[in-house]
Amino acid sequence: VTAPAAATRAMAEFFTHAYEARLAAEQEKMLADRSYKAVDRRTTTPAGQKFGTLLTGGTGFLGPFLIDALLKQSDEDLHVLVRGRSLQQARARLDKAFLENVVDPKSREAYQTRVHAILGDLEQPRLGVDDATWMRLADGVDTVYHNGALVNYLLTYDHMRAANVQGTAEVLDLCFTGRDKVLNYISTTFIFGWAVKDFLYESDNNDGMDRLDFGYSQTKWAAEQKVFSAMKQGLKGRVFRPSLITPALNGHGGNLDIALRLLSFIVKHGLGVRAGNQVSFMPADISADNMIAIARQEDTLGQTFHVVRDEHETMPMITDIIAKRLGTCFEMYDLTSFVPQVIRRCTRADPLYPLLDFLVGSVDNISRMEFKRYESSNYQTARDRVLIARADPPLEVVVDGILRFLKVRNLL
Repeated sequence: VTAPAAATRAMAEFFTHAYEARLAAEQEKMLADRSYKAVDRRTTTPAGQKFGTLLTGGTGFLGPFLIDALLKQSDEDLHVLVRGRSLQQARARLDKAFLENVVDPKSREAYQTRVHAILGDLEQPRLGVDDATWMRLADGVDTVYHNGALVNYLLTYDHMRAANVQGTAEVLDLCFTGRDKVLNYISTTFIFGWAVKDFLYESDNNDGMDRLDFGYSQTKWAAEQKVFSAMKQGLKGRVFRPSLITPALNGHGGNLDIALRLLSFIVKHGLGVRAGNQVSFMPADISADNMIAIARQEDTLGQTFHVVRDEHETMPMITDIIAKRLGTCFEMYDLTSFVPQVIRRCTRADPLYPLLDFLVGSVDNISRMEFKRYESSNYQTARDRVLIARADPPLEVVVDGILRFLKVRNLL
């Protein structure tokens, strides 16, 4: 063995051992964080004190559409936990997120009178609210939608733990204080990590922590486990696992996540990938409408729902639609050849650039997941039995919404 080859092998072994040590340490923390101990602080509360529903994550990608769906499907006031330097700034952030994404005049009118900002922070004890506000929420709220989370594919478990794991614990503490509550927890299919099973069922919880090696998936797994632990101790709740949430059908939405960054890149550079992996693009408005419609069915309590598209769809199907819409063509590569092309062409000017290392490091895992499918019978059954829920639109319509989003942001 030559000296350079030996040095390369030694370096590879060093990084492998470092990776395995980090992962083992993170799994130990996840195991410690997965449980929740409920302290029953419920009291008999006069019915007249009830004043509405609590939502976290109202300013994120999905949040404005959840607010819109709640305004349309219920008549209760909505109290939204929002970070800010002051209540006025928190309200301004909430207004901006909602009004930039929801254009329906009736929803906008209802928003002004029925939606109230609560100054707080998921990363702080008791959600960052004062004692009086905590007890007002505890006694007055009977339904909680916990959608708030830090979404980042680069940060570690330790960096994301406060927002995603401890924040969920604080929400659970609130649920066990004062009035009995129902929790609707917005999780993610990312709790399965880089799973290679042929089918992932709604009853699967990845109890073995298989293939969880980045902070977002790890913290969402630990948070979901806390919710299940609380439900075993008497909390009424539901768990929703959306897959890849994309812009609304009209192109509205405010988050340039990894899927949209990748689509912008392949359109710009004319690259396509031949991969059979399931790509379940769920428009934000349809996802929100259906989750709220399901949450308003009492007999869905205790269930988990994979919020995914009914049909198996792939990236080549999506690029075919884009090619027809834009009158362009794509140079197609298999996955192992596609990534070197991305590395060669991606520059700091590309929105994909900050996530390039993550993509490159994930290619082997993505390849192994080619035959993975999400089962969603609970979701489809609950969705299809109420008229207000929305069936999957054609994939062409979903892609049109994505293209509108990218065009408005000058990313095409």
